[in-house]
Amino acid sequence: SPSEGALGTSTVACLTQGTWTLDVALSGVLLGELLASQGQRIVRSTGEGRETLRFESSGEFTDSVDISYTMVSLTEAGDEVTVVQTHSGNPSAAWALQPDSSTVLFSGWDLGGSRVQTEAIVSGTSTGVQDLPVSEVTPGAIATQCDNGGRVTQSECGPIRKFWSLEGWPPVSGLL
Repeated sequence: SPSEGALGTSTVACLTQGTWTLDVALSGVLLGELLASQGQRIVRSTGEGRETLRFESSGEFTDSVDISYTMVSLTEAGDEVTVVQTHSGNPSAAWALQPDSSTVLFSGWDLGGSRVQTEAIVSGTSTGVQDLPVSEVTPGAIATQCDNGGRVTQSECGPIRKFWSLEGWPPVSGLL
């Protein structure tokens, strides 16, 4: 079983109650806000597509991802730069909780055909598509906050918090 302790038992019960869907649109907005806070002149930032997670009580974790993020910024000279990053694949791993916490630990990743590609378009001209190392996007651990109202907040994995809803529930951004 993936749980240890009272907190672990309630977290496992929450995480294993169904398929979790990422609020991709909200992730796109949050990514743009992060880049703007780092000094980039972000004009627009969006996220599209679908990503779902399943945590099985047996300790199996599966992820199905087909999303893209588009960030549009301006250079100092006023040139428009569009960066499109796509994530795809079906990675899986074993999962368990860190004792007495709601932090999920992963091991034994199978990348399942995962790809991360980035393309930059500067003033209408593509710089080409580049593949990024997928191993850099497979976490060893993520901190979670799970509630039985159909929401999971994921932090400590990547530069932004991610918000997940049980499949069939409205996305977090629809509640703001």
